[in-house]
Amino acid sequence: MVRKKAELRMVIDSFKHFYMKTNKLERFFVKMSDKREEFIYGFIEKFKEQTCSPEIQIHALNKFVEYQFNHYIAVNAWSGAMTIRVEWIFGSTSLKRWSEVDKRKASYHVRQKFKMMVDLTVDVRPPKDIFNRLYIEINQVEENDKLRFLNTDLGIESCILTTTLYNHKSSHCLNCAFAKHCKDILKEMYPRIYELRKYNG
Repeated sequence: MVRKKAELRMVIDSFKHFYMKTNKLERFFVKMSDKREEFIYGFIEKFKEQTCSPEIQIHALNKFVEYQFNHYIAVNAWSGAMTIRVEWIFGSTSLKRWSEVDKRKASYHVRQKFKMMVDLTVDVRPPKDIFNRLYIEINQVEENDKLRFLNTDLGIESCILTTTLYNHKSSHCLNCAFAKHCKDILKEMYPRIYELRKYNG
């Protein structure tokens, strides 16, 4: 179950990365529903079959998503804002398009079109100490997400998708009935964050 949720988050994070780069956004939230979640799980299974892998490979996934964004940017170039839906990127048509493309030429097409319009090469990561603090200190966006389904069965699933999980500095986490379980998931999914929050001792 944890691996399944981790793969779901991986797909969503990849979409968010390219969507924010495309639209020059600092923040973007992917609205989830049961139907959309089921749709993405379906994509994950088909993509693993297509790549002959028992689990999602992040490099292969990012190449796939990058190529699909490249396609839809060309389609939507006239619109100004690059409105691209999750269902477009991970639908059966996109899987078919990827299965038929020469992967050696795919990178060329992306460089010629997508990367000329969207800078994907610049490392915009902050200094390491600032980056680390982002995972230690309270993030108000995450706090709002945690509060939405606090102490409900849906809450733990929501936190896996939209937050960096248990943080002892969060009053919501301290008051959550699933705190211990969430902390165990944090250790398995994000061992580096687990270490940064000093839970190893």
